[in-house]
Amino acid sequence: MANAVAITLHASAAETTSGAQAAVDLGEGRSCVKLDLVVTAVAGTNPTLAIVLETAPTSTGPWRSAGSFTTATTTGKSSKTFAELDRYVRENRTIGGTAGPTFTYSLAGYAHQLYAQPSDLTKTAIASGALANIAADTLAECC
Repeated sequence: MANAVAITLHASAAETTSGAQAAVDLGEGRSCVKLDLVVTAVAGTNPTLAIVLETAPTSTGPWRSAGSFTTATTTGKSSKTFAELDRYVRENRTIGGTAGPTFTYSLAGYAHQLYAQPSDLTKTAIASGALANIAADTLAECC
């Protein structure tokens, strides 16, 4: 991955409601992000935090899902790579649970320029069936 630039989709802060963050411009030619979701505090009964990365060609949409993190229920860190993105990305979160579910977390990482996309791998000598069970973030890492 080349031409990396640091991005922050959600600075560390407590959240109690679902919602989407503002759009982040990846810049010209960047179509991949490697993000770290770091949850530092959790409160409430049966709290859940679902993070979906959305992407769009403009800062106002139309937005489409680029993938998601595993739903968080406790503190910890998870990393994921997303590829084949448009110029803009944003975080869309859904918070669930009862008795005041609250998550303190950050979502940040790097945007990269790829010279091949995961969908290009099927245009090689690799049989498409050989790639069928490989996770999208793993394929993005390979590019």
